[in-house]
Amino acid sequence: MGKENITWTAGKIIYKVGDEPDFACLLTKGEVEIISDKGTRVGFINKDEVFGELSILLNTKRTVTAVALKESKAFLIPKKKLAK
Repeated sequence: MGKENITWTAGKIIYKVGDEPDFACLLTKGEVEIISDKGTRVGFINKDEVFGELSILLNTKRTVTAVALKESKAFLIPKKKLAK
């Protein structure tokens, strides 16, 4: 996965608990909901915020699920760029 811009529709699961982390995201438009492994809403990501980096930095599988709440756009940052 190279550097790229991506668009998600409302309701799209970006990643889920247990996924291997191969990218982080810089949200450039929209809103993303973060949900725990028990299904509890634990946060929101808004424009200009980064998410998905923690699992890469800790070298663990995803511990939360990220879902686009409305049409959202992001710049994807590949794992290899963060894990150096």
